[in-house]
Amino acid sequence: MFFITLKGALIGFTLGLILAVLAASWLWLEMRMNVGYLIPVATFLCMIFSAWLRKAFPYSLFLMGQAFLLFVLLAIYGFDASALCAVPAYLFREGLHGSSLPLAAAELMVGIIFLGGNLLWIYNKK
Repeated sequence: MFFITLKGALIGFTLGLILAVLAASWLWLEMRMNVGYLIPVATFLCMIFSAWLRKAFPYSLFLMGQAFLLFVLLAIYGFDASALCAVPAYLFREGLHGSSLPLAAAELMVGIIFLGGNLLWIYNKK
């Protein structure tokens, strides 16, 4: 049950990051609300949904979410490598109210979450 909920959290994190990037590109919405809140809300909802179903999401859904996140980032910010790393980390940090957290640490945390998520699915095939 723990791994099912953890996999749901990873799907929710990816979905929340996609929604936050899309919402952050809409300037009117970005100025009126903290779009970083979409990340923990989507993570929590997907955790609850996967625990309720008692069934893990497939790995292909996680990979498609990562690919779609990369597509959205490339479509909005182009091939700027600093923006591709900094924007998800900034939104993650903003959603946690971690303004004292350095951006490099937030980038590292987002990278560890995605790398750990991929390793979880590869090594835990249940």
